[in-house]
Parts: sequence; C-alpha cells; structure tokens
Amino acid sequence: MAVDQHLAEVLRTVKVPEALTNCVTFVDYLKRHVEAETKSSTPEEGLQRLHELVAQMLASHLELIDAMGTVDEQLRIIGQRLKQP
Repeated sequence: MAVDQHLAEVLRTVKVPEALTNCVTFVDYLKRHVEAETKSSTPEEGLQRLHELVAQMLASHLELIDAMGTVDEQLRIIGQRLKQP
C-alpha cells in the first residue's frame, strides 16, 4: 500500500514506528477517523484527535498484553499443579 505524503507526515509527527505505517488496517483506521474529524475542525484539532486515537490504541494494546500475561501465569500455575503427584 502506498502511503500518501500527507498521511506519512502525520504518522511521523505522532512518532508511529515506520513498520506500522505499512499496516493497512492501522493506516485505514487512522485515516478514516482523522478525516471524519478534520472536516469540521482545524488541522491542529485533527492532529490532536489523531494523538488521542493513537494513545487509546496503545492503551488498549497494553491492557490486552496485561490480560494475556495474567492468563499465561494462571496456565503456568495450573500446569505446575497437574505435574504434582
């Protein structure tokens, strides 16, 4: 997927890792939400909204990682119990 120059600049501004700029779903999500927001706002407000969306996405990923860690720990405990005679 070719990333247009404006979108690439926005992604660089919010310090999105370069590898993520090739993620079609991620780019489409940001583009769709920012375009919807910026139609009735200034570019600065649109950029602020983009920052908020990225922060929400990162927070949700951290919550998921935390939940996966809890599940992993519980599975480890269950495995240890099953190994005991």
